[in-house]
Amino acid sequence: MDKEKLILLGKKLMKRADRVAIVLFLALLLATGYIWFRETNTTIPPPEPTQLKPWNQAIPSPEYENVVDQLMQDQTDITQDPDVRIIVQNNMFDLKSVRSQAEQERQIRQDYQEAERMFLSSDYDGALERLNTILQQNPNHTKALELKQRIEDALAPPSEGEAEGTEGGDAAAPPEG
Repeated sequence: MDKEKLILLGKKLMKRADRVAIVLFLALLLATGYIWFRETNTTIPPPEPTQLKPWNQAIPSPEYENVVDQLMQDQTDITQDPDVRIIVQNNMFDLKSVRSQAEQERQIRQDYQEAERMFLSSDYDGALERLNTILQQNPNHTKALELKQRIEDALAPPSEGEAEGTEGGDAAAPPEG
């Protein structure tokens, strides 16, 4: 009998727990709706404009004026400072260097295309000249290195074995022995 009472009590609590959860959910929903309604219908007055002081009144410190005067009179080159040099050398966001590097890459690409055209039209000397210019700026330019090798192979005189092999059929025969 005790088990039956416990089971009955558990079922009643479960039914009430569902109702309590639903009531709490509705209360939260109503509170959220009320807050939203208040926020959308409330106007916030604009802030009063503040009067800005002139720059010389904003910092009335005489020490500040001394520092400014000293900086204005100091004509030393800041790039001579070793700390500044390190910053300048490692500044990858320096617009001038980014632009000059992009211009250099564009010029290399243009020179390579011209060298390819010269190679295809059998102007090997002009193509080699262009490729050497590219390789002076970028010694690891793989396409330029490959094209230069192809040109050098095309310009190289055939070796004796290759020349004999093309002239007669006897030279290609294996030696007797």
